[in-house]
Amino acid sequence: MSDIKSYRVRRAGEVAGVWREKGSTISLTDRQAQELAPPFGHVVELITGDKDEVDGKLARRQRRNRKAAE
Repeated sequence: MSDIKSYRVRRAGEVAGVWREKGSTISLTDRQAQELAPPFGHVVELITGDKDEVDGKLARRQRRNRKAAE
C-alpha cells in the first residue's frame, strides 16, 4: 500500500475528480500522482519540508550559489 503525500496544484483544473484552483494542496498516493506529477505531467508538484525545495531539487538561486566540487 502506498503512502499518501501532499501535492500542490500547479495548474487549475480537474484533479482526482474535483476542480482544483492553482496553489491548493491535495493528498494523493504515488499511483494517483503518477501521471500528474513530473516527469510525466505538470499538474501537481510534491510538497517537501523546505518552502524553496520542490520534489527534492535545489531552487534556482540555491543551484547558482552552490560550491563547486573539489
